[in-house]
Amino acid sequence: MSDFERALEFTLRWEGGKVDDPHDHGGRTNRGITQRTYDRWRSDHDLPARDVYLLEEDELQDIYRTLYWWVAKDEEWPASLVTFDTAVLFGASRAAEWLQAASWADVSPAKRAWAILCLRRERHRDRVAKDRTQARFWAGWMNRLNDLARFAGLVPGSMGGAQAPNS
Repeated sequence: MSDFERALEFTLRWEGGKVDDPHDHGGRTNRGITQRTYDRWRSDHDLPARDVYLLEEDELQDIYRTLYWWVAKDEEWPASLVTFDTAVLFGASRAAEWLQAASWADVSPAKRAWAILCLRRERHRDRVAKDRTQARFWAGWMNRLNDLARFAGLVPGSMGGAQAPNS
């Protein structure tokens, strides 16, 4: 199994279904692909727009590989996994920015991965502080971070608990 396939396996455990939660800033989503992303991908392939709930498996694979994996593909595991999952959750440009911030001289892939996990936790904390409606997602975000740290083979540690900060 390639690193991409392993990373996608992890991400789809957390991005597994169809969601249209009015509190979720991503909007209408299917298996982690937002309607906006799907529309862009279909337009780039000269295909008409359609509901993301109709997303096909080959489209999903291509979207994840071309729009998100490119950020992580030159990294070693576990940095590739963490960078990919971060690109899916926060966007490829933010993942690339955080990877660059975590890539100081001679730092191991595991240390880069851990640094990105810490940046993700802080971004979630900031999101909740700025918009209390996002506190409903805190436990899930922390569960995903902890699961990602375990799946990546990083030293187990708590990225945060079930209770949102300042709740």
